[in-house]
Amino acid sequence: MIDKYGEEFKAIVLKHLQEECSEAEWARLRALKDRQSPFEHETAERERRAVVTREQLVQAALTDEGIPLGEFRSTFNNKEIEIDKLDGEPVYYFKNKGIYAWAPSNNANCHLSIWVTHPAYPPGW
Repeated sequence: MIDKYGEEFKAIVLKHLQEECSEAEWARLRALKDRQSPFEHETAERERRAVVTREQLVQAALTDEGIPLGEFRSTFNNKEIEIDKLDGEPVYYFKNKGIYAWAPSNNANCHLSIWVTHPAYPPGW
């Protein structure tokens, strides 16, 4: 069900990245991509080299998170901003983390996300 919103979500995120994310913020978050995680998948190193532009990031980093958005938001003390709406629900950006997130409802069992630090975990994860 949530997959059908992927393209619209990516378009909203890309627009925000292009219009609202400064070069300094983009550089800061993308520099974090080189941190490694013990849970990294085998394609992470290839993705670090392949993702250079905002467009490439949006295409590579879309994930379906298996956690309700409300629970995810509370993990970061609800310090997100609403950047747009998708199907009547807010699309959020966690500025200092570089995380975009959306769900069809706050209590849905999963949500879509894009991490600007992809493939590494966002700061504070």
